[in-house]
Amino acid sequence: MKLIILILAVAVVAKSAPLKTSTDNCIANYLKKNELLTSAFGDESEVEITASCEMLVQTIKINIYKSLEDSLIEDEEMKEHSECIIDNVYETDYGDKLLVLHVLEKDNLTLKEDEKMEMKNVILQDAYALITKALLKCKMNSIFGEIFDSMFNEEENSSEEELSDIEDYCVRKYIIDNNLLDKSKYQLNKNPKNIDTTSVDCVTIFNSVVEQIEREIVKIYTKEINSSSEESKEDEDKTGSDCVLKVVRLGKYVEMLAPFDYLIEFNLSDEEKAKEKIKFINIMDDLTEQFALKCYTLTKK
Repeated sequence: MKLIILILAVAVVAKSAPLKTSTDNCIANYLKKNELLTSAFGDESEVEITASCEMLVQTIKINIYKSLEDSLIEDEEMKEHSECIIDNVYETDYGDKLLVLHVLEKDNLTLKEDEKMEMKNVILQDAYALITKALLKCKMNSIFGEIFDSMFNEEENSSEEELSDIEDYCVRKYIIDNNLLDKSKYQLNKNPKNIDTTSVDCVTIFNSVVEQIEREIVKIYTKEINSSSEESKEDEDKTGSDCVLKVVRLGKYVEMLAPFDYLIEFNLSDEEKAKEKIKFINIMDDLTEQFALKCYTLTKK
């Protein structure tokens, strides 16, 4: 996938507009105006953005994303999620990063060669990170939707390892005590099995359940790390797992997700299911974002 970035970085601007000095000046001025270039790239007093220049830059950026989309479709790993990746990357400064890279290729700079190379490497890493994180988010969103749908599939639910009656009671108690379900919509039965709870230590039991689910979440995310790595190393896997576990625990994601397992007990309409699904995916999106920021390293690629 790095090849995609490199090809786009050195060629896409040339494909998007004629290689004229006026085009280069327009791009440089646009970047300086938006504080994406420093004074090392010429006299800042010369910055001037005409309407035609603004239009040219926007056209070039549109073509950058189109070229990226074409490349993603040709990539075996990416093509399934290409549309989703583009939607996510489009909201970033990916296009501007490639424009900066184009300017760095010019010879009329007051930068030393090693300075240029360092800047180019940083930009390439940033651009690469934007795409890999978008890919991760898109792949995980697909998984999240399937997980949510499976909660309403009785066959799939019955095949999963069930909580004991005491564990189930403690999870229900936690959900109710912490108002994790809208009580005006959902009246969750705290003790449907009518078990004796007089000596139940729900704090310890609930924490144990949370730890079990945390391990399952860690497996899902570390699988994504390993699937993107040509050669997995045990110490790297351990580091990735520890990082994901830390993110999950600090964000209390298992606790936030607990109520969704009990929605099957209510006769939800398709519209209500759709709303709850959005909530579920939003929580998992946030987890994915934190995971991508803190645990998804470029050295795995």
